[in-house]
Amino acid sequence: VCGQLKNKLFCFRFGVTQTFLLRQSCDDPSRFCSNCSRNMKLFLAIVVFFVLGSSSLAKLSEPKVQVYSYSPGEFDKENILICHVSGFHPPDISIELLKNEVEIPGSKQTDLAFEQGWKFHLTKSVSFKPQKNEEYSCRVRHVNNVRNFMWEADM
Repeated sequence: VCGQLKNKLFCFRFGVTQTFLLRQSCDDPSRFCSNCSRNMKLFLAIVVFFVLGSSSLAKLSEPKVQVYSYSPGEFDKENILICHVSGFHPPDISIELLKNEVEIPGSKQTDLAFEQGWKFHLTKSVSFKPQKNEEYSCRVRHVNNVRNFMWEADM
């Protein structure tokens, strides 16, 4: 950003104020200011790029995962397996409900929703009939991190 006061050109560039004496006989006294302005725009574009880039990395929040059933877990009784994932950013996520490491068909998922502070939440559920010696879990992939969370019956 440049400005002229009397016969001096003031230019703020890269965090430093520089003062230049303009000569009355200069053919184009605005030439330096346009160069300064172009450099300042380039500098500001670089700063904005780094600020936006670092802010998106700073917002990386790991999901909080809850795996539970609609009714108390009892073997051989119809129930609903629920996996609620919250507090994550960015919204690059997938959820799978598994029985013995195989996806259970027929699951339903809510729409992705966000909370204050741009943290997201999502819920996935499926009907199931818990059996003894079977493992039920929720596999969550967030960005490049994959984790399994086990459901524990109430028995």
